[in-house]
Amino acid sequence: MKLRSCLTLLALLLFISFSINAQKGQAVLHAGVNFTRVSLTNGGKYDASDILSTFQFGLSGEYHLGAFFYIRPGVSYTGKGSKVSDGDPDKDLTWYKATSNPFYVEVPVNVVIKTPGKNNLFLGAGPYVAVGVGGKNKAEGYVGGVYFKSQSEIKFSDEDPGGSTYQAGAGFPTMKRLDYGFNMIGGFGYHRIVFTGGYQYGLARLRATNDNDKNKTRLLFFTLGLKL
Repeated sequence: MKLRSCLTLLALLLFISFSINAQKGQAVLHAGVNFTRVSLTNGGKYDASDILSTFQFGLSGEYHLGAFFYIRPGVSYTGKGSKVSDGDPDKDLTWYKATSNPFYVEVPVNVVIKTPGKNNLFLGAGPYVAVGVGGKNKAEGYVGGVYFKSQSEIKFSDEDPGGSTYQAGAGFPTMKRLDYGFNMIGGFGYHRIVFTGGYQYGLARLRATNDNDKNKTRLLFFTLGLKL
């Protein structure tokens, strides 16, 4: 699945790059780090300690709309998810830690305001849609002094899946295939280098619950890009 997903993404990247160059737009190849978590309560709150570090890479284009406005579509292979833990392994007979790290092919479309010149600042926002293509759940711990460790592939469903291995927001055996929401981005360009930071606010529930704000993606990312 991962090999097929990477080959599909590579084909998309090449197609977008050729399309952008043919239309005299600007293509940027980027890679970076994600700090991701999942909302745990009906109020959208999360545990600040449950941040999972993962990665992303992809390609974005940029088209001039007029004045200081640009539209920036893209495609990326990006990791999301969260981690949870309970208990102290040095003190408690019962403790665990678990991570869920799904990967998606994601398409963002941001509208950007950018200062003129080769060296510039930019600020923008827009929607994203992502389709789950792979990932793993990992867990280890002690129950009554007995050690356990497990690893499994994340399963995706087009329906609202239910159930959670540990608690709402992490350790999902099955997740919704489609994720969507909004990006807020900012950064600067220096000659051919582009630094971007942003925040992703997910609107899709990753599994079925009765609460509107549980199990939604919250993600902070930083990428370094190269203009092609």
